[in-house]
Amino acid sequence: MKRSIQALFTAILMLTGVLYASTWEPPMDISNNLPGNGNGVIVVDSQGNAAAIWQDPATNTVLTSYRLFEGLWETPIALGTADPDPYICVDEAGNLRAIWEFGATIRTATRPFGGTWTPYVQIYTKKADFDNLRVACVENNGYSVVSWTEIDVTNTVKAATWNGTSWTITPLNVPADQTVSLTAKPIPRILPDGTTFVAFLANSVKSGNDDIYTTMGSAATGTWATIAPRNFVKPTSFDFALSSTGNGGIACLDAANQINATYYLGGAWGGVGNVTTTASDAALIGFDRFNMATIVYPTSLGEIRKASTNAAAISYQDAGISPGTTGYHTPKLSVSENGGMVASYLGPSGDIYGQTGKSGVFEASPASLNALAKNESVAMSDNGTAYALWKDTVTTGFMEASRTYNPADNLLKVLGKKRLMYQKGLLP
Repeated sequence: MKRSIQALFTAILMLTGVLYASTWEPPMDISNNLPGNGNGVIVVDSQGNAAAIWQDPATNTVLTSYRLFEGLWETPIALGTADPDPYICVDEAGNLRAIWEFGATIRTATRPFGGTWTPYVQIYTKKADFDNLRVACVENNGYSVVSWTEIDVTNTVKAATWNGTSWTITPLNVPADQTVSLTAKPIPRILPDGTTFVAFLANSVKSGNDDIYTTMGSAATGTWATIAPRNFVKPTSFDFALSSTGNGGIACLDAANQINATYYLGGAWGGVGNVTTTASDAALIGFDRFNMATIVYPTSLGEIRKASTNAAAISYQDAGISPGTTGYHTPKLSVSENGGMVASYLGPSGDIYGQTGKSGVFEASPASLNALAKNESVAMSDNGTAYALWKDTVTTGFMEASRTYNPADNLLKVLGKKRLMYQKGLLP
């Protein structure tokens, strides 16, 4: 009966288009009183089950914690020795894959839904520095794609693909044709059928121009197409989003601090167009299965704004989302397949805010999540649950998280004469 009432309540909200203010749990220390290095990532599956990963700088250990939607954050589990900036992905079935570097090696471990973490394996070894190590994964055969920038004598963007039984390592740029540096920041994406994508920033040796390059490949075969420029003008940073439909987009900040974007629809990239001429510091993009693109950006004056459009009929709707126009910065963004959105950002005093939305429209006001924080990551589930992860910088340095919950649950608990109680992340 409870599930029926809750489903009806949710359906009414969706049909009427009402965007109610999100309700967030109090901050939860998920690091079990251990400080984090402040470079954490949180992911969530379609059912609201979440996982977070970070590095403990005191022991150089990669730690992860998991939370079932109806459960508690687990005690952190050590996956192995690691350098900073581990990463994690979750597939459609809730299976997890973690990736991290240590010394001259890249390592990975997996956790099947309902299971435990496997011992790590080394997928690559080379005496070089690795930057922006990222991973994306899908349920089909466990297909995965990892990308990174390899900094050595000849800098290279590389990708590793998993076909279910073995890894294939492929250099994506030819250093004689395109040079890369720490600004490359490659981003991998993967579709349910195992089609892989990587986007990165590189400089053309022939023209001398910087651009965003993309390539498409196959996890099944470990092969990649020749990289191609997307014709941005003097890009300085970018973000890349892709929905399970195969459509997506790239948002880019250029040397004039303006934001431009291009979209991938029906298997082809479109032209580059301007999103806003407002001077900005970054551009983050999310893309849902209805082709709604949402770009969140901080202005140079310190306002957090969003620009949204249907990528099939571009007409940007631009609006401020932060409670003020100065002092707000460091936004994070996540958009679910069904159009749910969550953004987090820091305020003028260093406090962290969380703000949710739907289909390109954010709620009117954010929620204050914590004082003095380092903003890390957000994740939005298809079930409407939003998560935020940050490092508490007041005194502890612990990794902390919060999530939204459905106000209908409170009503149902009251109707059932049950008392609502917070118990380190549990809503009984």
